Formats: sequence, C-alpha cells, structure tokens
Amino acid sequence: MKVKSSELAGRALDWAVGKCEGIESRNNWVVHFVLESDMGVDLTFECQADTTKHAGEQCLKVQPDALCLWFQPKPAYSPTSDWAKAGPIIEREGLTLTHQKDRWSAQTDDDVFAYGPTPLVAAMRLVVLVKLGEEVDVPEVLQ
Repeated sequence: MKVKSSELAGRALDWAVGKCEGIESRNNWVVHFVLESDMGVDLTFECQADTTKHAGEQCLKVQPDALCLWFQPKPAYSPTSDWAKAGPIIEREGLTLTHQKDRWSAQTDDDVFAYGPTPLVAAMRLVVLVKLGEEVDVPEVLQ
C-alpha cells in the first residue's frame, strides 16, 4: 500500500526507516535452548520472526538438535521513539530539528523539510523522504 512519507507513523514509519538503514524490522526474538545431545548446555539464539513458532523453526534450522525451552521478545526497532536508535541517524544525516508552534520540523542542509508531532517522527519522516521518496510501498500488515 502506498503511503506518503509525510504521513507515515508508528510501526510503518519504523519499518520504513529500517528499510533505509538496511534493517529487517520484523519482530525480534531471543530463543533459549539446550542441545538434546548435551542437556547441560544452555544456549541463546537471536532471530527475527513473526511468531514464536517461526522463531523456533529458525532456531532448528541453525541448530537441528536443539530443544527450545522458551522465547522472549526483544524490543522492536523503533527509531521514532528511541533516541539511542534515532540519534546516530540524525547526527550522520546532519539534520536540524526545530519546534514550531504545535509541531516539529526536521531539515537537511539542502533545505528539504519534514514535519511531525515529535522531533523523532519529524526526523525519521525526513530520512524516509530523502532516501525512499515522497511515497513508500508499506506492507498492509503495518497499516
């Protein structure tokens, strides 16, 4: 589904920024497992998956003799709400953030602007606009 970069928000915007950064932003899981051949070894496997079943399947592809014990979701990639993720992007891209009345604006050195309700949303919309264009084809599941 085509969405204007200026209207992206939430998971869809995080996904689009991930695409700009080369990050597959599906759900992240940590799978704790033991090897059936040596039940004393407790190991961890990290993967990106849609469900715990999908995470278990990925674990078994990597370690076929594993016995998966439990699954734990990791925080999703969310540069629209996490300064630790967005800060390096803002700095690298040389973006300027300004508060104007009831919204934030982000600006490039070439005077390209994007706006949002928070500084991170404005900045990440600008990154997507510059790298992917005015419209982005976003998976419907993120709408």
